[in-house]
Amino acid sequence: MKSVAKLVVLLLWEKQREQAGLRWDRPEPQGLTSTFDHVQALESHYHHWPSSEKKEWRRIQQFLHAQLQLEPDEIMHLVSRIESNGFGIYLENKVSDPIGRALFPLASMFNHDCNNNCEAEQYTDNCDDEAQEIPADQKIEPLDKKASKKKKKNDAEPRPKLYYPPVFSRPRGGFRLMQIKSIRDIQPGEALTISYIDASLPVAARRQQLLSEYYFECQCTRCLEETTKKR
Repeated sequence: MKSVAKLVVLLLWEKQREQAGLRWDRPEPQGLTSTFDHVQALESHYHHWPSSEKKEWRRIQQFLHAQLQLEPDEIMHLVSRIESNGFGIYLENKVSDPIGRALFPLASMFNHDCNNNCEAEQYTDNCDDEAQEIPADQKIEPLDKKASKKKKKNDAEPRPKLYYPPVFSRPRGGFRLMQIKSIRDIQPGEALTISYIDASLPVAARRQQLLSEYYFECQCTRCLEETTKKR
């Protein structure tokens, strides 16, 4: 819950950066870069949440509402988009518990299949950015503007530090990339799919987890075949 709340703040902070036209002073990674519009395009299931789950989030909802000046429903729809479309962050492997949540909006647009032909893999990009905390009430200048103030003639252009609000305990560079790779041969015209859950689980367990966490009953070929065999 805490990591999701932090991610809400991070997403809204990135939205403000986008609107202000600010950019990161670092090489752009190869691949596709998501925007806040991609986040908004993800499906929210907040209206399907049971009352018990809404009650659990009420205190954090009130805190975020007071700090961010957004409507409560707007905040909770963003929370739901993260809950239903986010990925766990793991230090070593997926056997251990995740240390946090990450949102890769473009990767979240891949459909689920229990016999998936692709895999979503997070990895670091060997980011060696130096991060320095800055008080939340202090103005953050564009990084290229900071660099220009220090630049002198005939001097090598220094690499400016990246500044993060204190709410973020870890710089984004560590887990900011996701790669979608094929894990078997894919036929022309075949949809690219990933698995949202542990696909080694029995069919009943898979369907139950997908229904409770992602709000749909899986009708993939594998589930239908395994269900038919049990009858």
